[in-house]
Amino acid sequence: MARFYSKDIKLTIVHVYVPTEEAKELVKDKFYRRLQDVFNVKKEHNMLIVTGDMFAKVREENWGYEGIISKHGIGRQNNNGERLCDFCDMIKLKSKIVISVAG
Repeated sequence: MARFYSKDIKLTIVHVYVPTEEAKELVKDKFYRRLQDVFNVKKEHNMLIVTGDMFAKVREENWGYEGIISKHGIGRQNNNGERLCDFCDMIKLKSKIVISVAG
């Protein structure tokens, strides 16, 4: 975690590696609880950027998550993709997930 302060804004950057798709559900649950703790301590007007590898695949259709993911998902959604979308919905993320494909 890195924090940057200016006269106008406080910025926190958190770099994460989500447990892989094969990890036990309890391990994934613990990760998302800890990530939720990071969001819980964020002040309303501070900026928080989360980067890293979410090991998530989100589906091509964004129904149910229109405010969270764009229409540019790839293939079938995996469990980590569903967890990520649910987490973003829970914290009322107001911008869309940025998808990048490593190849």
